[in-house]
Amino acid sequence: MSQEILIPGEDGHLSASLDVADDAYAFLILAHGSGAGKDHDFMTGFASAIVQHRVSVLRFNFPYMDAGKKFPDKA
Repeated sequence: MSQEILIPGEDGHLSASLDVADDAYAFLILAHGSGAGKDHDFMTGFASAIVQHRVSVLRFNFPYMDAGKKFPDKA
């Protein structure tokens, strides 16, 4: 089961989901690619599978995704 959290940052916050494994021995921070956020089916499925192997997972959205954009701003 995922817990929704906010990660404070310099320009506001990032939305994140935390999946805690029972008796975890490792912690994975999982970042999405452009065009798909932390709640994409692949991201949630991958996190669920990894948690079964005693690895807790933090998934987060980059700021552009939380701002409703599909792609990051050009450099």
